Amino acid sequence: MRASIFYSWQSDLPNNTNRSFIENAIKKAIKKLSFETQVYAEYDRDTLGITGSPDISDVIFEKIDRSSIFLCDISIVNSDYCGRKTPNPNVLVELGYAAKTLGWEKVICLFNVKYGDLRDVPFDLNHKRILCYNSDNSNEKEKVSEIIYKNVSEMFSKGILFNPLKDHIKGKVDYCLLEILKHLCVIVYDISSMSESLGKVNELLISDKMTILDRLKKKRTILGFFAYKNLNDVQDKLTELFNMISSSSNYPTNWAVTILNLQDWIRSFQWHTSFRREHSLYNKKLDPDRAYKVVHAGKMSKNNRDDSHILLKKIDEKQGYVINVGTMIKVEKDFLISHFNLNQISFETFSECVCKIIQISNDWLDNTGSEFILDPEYYHIGGPI
Repeated sequence: MRASIFYSWQSDLPNNTNRSFIENAIKKAIKKLSFETQVYAEYDRDTLGITGSPDISDVIFEKIDRSSIFLCDISIVNSDYCGRKTPNPNVLVELGYAAKTLGWEKVICLFNVKYGDLRDVPFDLNHKRILCYNSDNSNEKEKVSEIIYKNVSEMFSKGILFNPLKDHIKGKVDYCLLEILKHLCVIVYDISSMSESLGKVNELLISDKMTILDRLKKKRTILGFFAYKNLNDVQDKLTELFNMISSSSNYPTNWAVTILNLQDWIRSFQWHTSFRREHSLYNKKLDPDRAYKVVHAGKMSKNNRDDSHILLKKIDEKQGYVINVGTMIKVEKDFLISHFNLNQISFETFSECVCKIIQISNDWLDNTGSEFILDPEYYHIGGPI
């Protein structure tokens, strides 16, 4: 499992006793976590990895929102002052935001006793668990690294580090997103099975418009099953998820916004691929390919959607193995096993449509741990069908 450790640092004190001292200890703890636990932690701070000239406060608060653990340096920065002593004010603001957003159980406060007395920290902090170190002591960096390692390990073992409810719902959103991306992989690459398309998702997510255009130009035809696949089943699942997420305070607002973006994208995709459109992505129908067979899944079980179908590759006249599944409009079965030419006039706008879902997908992954959670209701350890 992936976790993000956000480090709130201050530059008032010497770098080698505080900022880089703690930073190096964090990185060492992260290495140990990856070797000895199931936690693969990532280190983040301030505007690290952000380009341009963004609003620093907005970036920091967004990063804290996405982080799993908040670690801060609350060492006293004005120990020579005869008045009230204090940690860095910016660190305190970020700490307060993290406590509200993540909860105190996911906060680690470090204090260098070389620069002050623990009794000098603000009243609402001095009754919290604060982890002290003295940078003058030998091997103190190893001690701090071990403190961080043990705290993160304890969070993981107690189930604090990850939210099972959020992970469960993220898995449902990831399923919908993967269904979209897998279908696009069938269109962009010369593949047809669900397992092959899943294997191409990462390649698609790093593709740009020119790469997609080049791939489409190499692909001359597509099977009617995929040309008529409309993703209505995914659209309906997204509606259910939106209703659940938007009516609960357990989930970030941007999750609901992502679902709305996905639903808008599906409508755009359906327009691009509609046969009623003047320049549809698909045009001339070719002869049926009798190597395939389509079964109406809606007639097989009352639990299946009425518009769901299964694509089989024939073994013989009585047997076949499942290639793909999906929902589609009512159409003659011969259309579903016939190939269609791709319309090059539509490649430009369709490539832009694909780039849009790539952007939505990458933004979602950036905000939810940089990985897909495979929903066990649909995927098993041997991989999808």
